[in-house]
Amino acid sequence: TRIRLKTEESTQIREIRSGSSYLSQSDLRAYFGLGTAKTADIEIEWPSGNQKSLHSVQPNQILVIKEID
Repeated sequence: TRIRLKTEESTQIREIRSGSSYLSQSDLRAYFGLGTAKTADIEIEWPSGNQKSLHSVQPNQILVIKEID
């Protein structure tokens, strides 16, 4: 899954991969630093090709986002 976070000042990208380790699991959380930005837009692209966009997301929170068929 590719996550793109955009603020007025920058764009950050994180990729989350599951099932890539033998008998272990990598962290499925993506962390972003917003600096002085008050909001951010988030674009998510799942391996299936589905996409989701979130606009004007406030900082200092944990979001749980799931792909739903």
